[in-house]
Amino acid sequence: MDPTEPMTVEATMTLLIGDKKKAIRKKITPPSPNSPGPSLKKRGGTLPFSLIPQGLENLEGSWRGYESDLFSFETSKKKSSGLTLIELLLVISIMGLLVFLALPTLSKFGSNIRLKSASEQVSSLFRMARLLATTKNITTSVFIYTREAELPNHIFITGAGGQLEKVWVAPSLIEIPDVSGNIGLQTASFTSFGTTSAISLHLIQKGTLINGNPYDASGTYGSLSKAERVKCQTVTTDNNTGRARVYAYGRNAPWASTDL
Repeated sequence: MDPTEPMTVEATMTLLIGDKKKAIRKKITPPSPNSPGPSLKKRGGTLPFSLIPQGLENLEGSWRGYESDLFSFETSKKKSSGLTLIELLLVISIMGLLVFLALPTLSKFGSNIRLKSASEQVSSLFRMARLLATTKNITTSVFIYTREAELPNHIFITGAGGQLEKVWVAPSLIEIPDVSGNIGLQTASFTSFGTTSAISLHLIQKGTLINGNPYDASGTYGSLSKAERVKCQTVTTDNNTGRARVYAYGRNAPWASTDL
């Protein structure tokens, strides 16, 4: 063999793409010691680019090192992250189960929020009527139409000469039930001194059952448990000061006049 003629050797290379290995054999001519050429630095040593088969120089993946000899290396494509169909269905099933279990609690919470919001609005309405009477030195009237009235669940405030000052309509899921002796309509007035006749306005969720039955003002509810009284919220006014207050339970007729 001519010593000046380049020596040709057969290199074995192991290519790892994904989970599959593929052995590649290629005859290559190593560079001379005087011209090693560009090299790829990697843990374990330096692999000349000239030893890499043509077409694999820019192979997408990450070099993982060498095997038993200088001419053997492996590379792998980075695995794509994600969920399998079974994992995705499992996650959706768990989320659906959690929502199903939490739905009654969330529904009750939403109902309580609506009831509390309506009570606060009515309380603000009474304060507005009192402020109007004291600042203008007039008598203001409050007309409360319950769910049995021609205009159900409405509240009107009028000023001097019956001039309409404010109209409030209860939200669709909130009702103003009738109280004994005032079927369909309740009235109250604020004087220029800010005093008023005592008002007890009840608010309930539409379709609320009290003691297992629809709200019925003719019944006697004073002795009912806390679980029954908390189905109702009451807005009251003090007849001496005219100040409004919200109770998060049924209070005054037909309920008991005691705190829970």
